[in-house]
Amino acid sequence: MGFTLLTPDEAHWRPSNLMKTPNTDLGRQLGCSELGLRLWRLSPGQASTRHRHRVTEEVYVVLEGTGRLRVDD
Repeated sequence: MGFTLLTPDEAHWRPSNLMKTPNTDLGRQLGCSELGLRLWRLSPGQASTRHRHRVTEEVYVVLEGTGRLRVDD
């Protein structure tokens, strides 16, 4: 077919381990083998935990509202 469709109603959401922030692993649900794609729902004033990826690239897309991002130190 060439594509996979995942509707919002079909996406599996779960709370993160530390912050209990709702998130969904879209990459896994879409059957991606080389692409990681996770969507997070942060509330106003909420923050994600500080973390790092040694060999992974990360992209942030803000769909609504504003935010701050710390890169490196």
